[in-house]
Amino acid sequence: MLFFATDGTVKSTGLDKYRIQKRKGTGIAAINAGDEGTYPRFVAQVNSHDRVMMVTDQGNRYFINAYDVPSTNRGNKGRPVADYVDAFEDGEKVIAAFPMRRPDHDATFVVVCRNGLLKRLSLDTLYKMRESTTKIQPVEETGPIACVKIVDPSDDIFIASAGGRLLRTKMSAVREMSNRLGKGIISLVLGDDDHVVGFDTVSDEDEILFVGEKGYGKRTDASNFMTKGRRGKGATCYGSGEGNRLVLAATVRPEQELMLATDHNKVIRISVSEIKQIASPRSRGLSLKRMEGDETVTTAVCF
Repeated sequence: MLFFATDGTVKSTGLDKYRIQKRKGTGIAAINAGDEGTYPRFVAQVNSHDRVMMVTDQGNRYFINAYDVPSTNRGNKGRPVADYVDAFEDGEKVIAAFPMRRPDHDATFVVVCRNGLLKRLSLDTLYKMRESTTKIQPVEETGPIACVKIVDPSDDIFIASAGGRLLRTKMSAVREMSNRLGKGIISLVLGDDDHVVGFDTVSDEDEILFVGEKGYGKRTDASNFMTKGRRGKGATCYGSGEGNRLVLAATVRPEQELMLATDHNKVIRISVSEIKQIASPRSRGLSLKRMEGDETVTTAVCF
């Protein structure tokens, strides 16, 4: 697992260092924080031989070799991302990292901004870019990136917001852009003080996992959400009352696992099958982690 921390460092730690716990556990220390207030901002699962593409909230993409990041114990501190990427800018935040493997099926690269703008790019555009060319989104005009993903263009997709709204639409309804610096189109229409937190492919046979910042979560059948047009306000999907906004929405299977990290530098790994299925769209679900005081979930990943 690659852990990207709030102090701009990255470290690699084997998944076996984080044992599976029961739901409602307190978790264990995620990283050697060093300074108070340092905690994981983003977690990615990769193999040691992967060529990893990192995407930042400032619209840049960089590459690192997973084997260049030394595998360490939980107690060791990471190294600055800038040690591996010379062009990495101060203040940038890694919001996605995944292996650069060309899929064996038709695929397209999707960028979703925090304000609900969605852009679809050809994979060839991405692969043919020189590594010295980093910009894939004009964030000065569109705002920061929230999610990126490589998907099948024939799939349904959903976009979810921190305010507990979800829009399900068809990927084919979004035109593929040839200009990597195009802004994209409006997809999920957001309310005041709302922003995008989740994007994934989905089918009626799937389940969607929702996790709130106070450690509550639930699984819901994807068939509960109708496929709509590419632009809209979406439907209620999570009871995100004040102080418990949504932080993760992802398509899952019962045999998968969930790892979530908090701003108290704690991480917990649990089985998705332990999370209860709840149909009610306004429910926040059951407690996944025992939170301490003002502790909040900062990131979560399913694998």
